[in-house]
Amino acid sequence: MINEVEFEKAKILSEIPVEVHVSFFTVNCSEVLRLLCEKFDHKIKNLKMLIAGRARDSTQALDNQFSNLEMTILSKPKNIEDLTKIKNKIKQIPLDLIKLQKDIDGAINIYNILENY
Repeated sequence: MINEVEFEKAKILSEIPVEVHVSFFTVNCSEVLRLLCEKFDHKIKNLKMLIAGRARDSTQALDNQFSNLEMTILSKPKNIEDLTKIKNKIKQIPLDLIKLQKDIDGAINIYNILENY
């Protein structure tokens, strides 16, 4: 998405001349070009902030899920039923980690995108 905006910016800068001659008049387009560049730069900045926000949110969600797993593992059983629940939950952890792997891969992809910019 950011690449598309940068491409649009370069395209507009190459297509709009600095000066246009209309009959006996010369129209200076440099101010328009400057304003357009500012708009594109602002759009790129907002896209980067959006990607960074998504990265932060996905990382926070993963952290919460891992914290929940940790609390389950570290909880102290009060009776045999609690111990059985913890034991079953511990057996479930590999499956939970497989499910979390998709989210982890998504977060890594988001951070890789941010590193490119």
